[in-house]
Amino acid sequence: MGGARDTSYALLYDARADGLWYGGDMQPVLIFSAVAIVLAVVLVWRMRQPRGPGFARSSPIVLAGGLTIATLGIGAIVVMRYKVLETRAFLARLEKGDVTLVEGRVVNFVPQDSTGHPIERFDVGSHHYEVSRWILAPGYHTARWEGGTIAPGMYVRISDVDGHIARAEVRR
Repeated sequence: MGGARDTSYALLYDARADGLWYGGDMQPVLIFSAVAIVLAVVLVWRMRQPRGPGFARSSPIVLAGGLTIATLGIGAIVVMRYKVLETRAFLARLEKGDVTLVEGRVVNFVPQDSTGHPIERFDVGSHHYEVSRWILAPGYHTARWEGGTIAPGMYVRISDVDGHIARAEVRR
């Protein structure tokens, strides 16, 4: 999307600024994964330690718990890897200009409250968008109450990639 910029629109959002981490929303997944794997290693290691005369080793339940926690941690890493690949493809499409341009007024706006319910949603033209930090997908996902910049009645131009907002501009 190079070339001369249209000065009749002001930039509200560009996914390229978020990078691969959805503006930080994937960091808790990474932290959970690391903690789960370390906890699993500690549980399994402790189970294997001799307890001295008259002490039995830890039960198989501890081993099963350790393996379950390790599986959850590894599963979270696999999901995170998939999400990073998905985001790379999303950003590549935006960079190449392989987007659907959607232009019009923001209508049918349903705001999200601070509890996260309902999911914020609105329509622009014939396109429907849902916005929430709990949707782990690339693109715009900041609800109005969290400082989101898309508001009812705005005239916007959206670069849409598979139903997600990759770039949003407002008419001046």
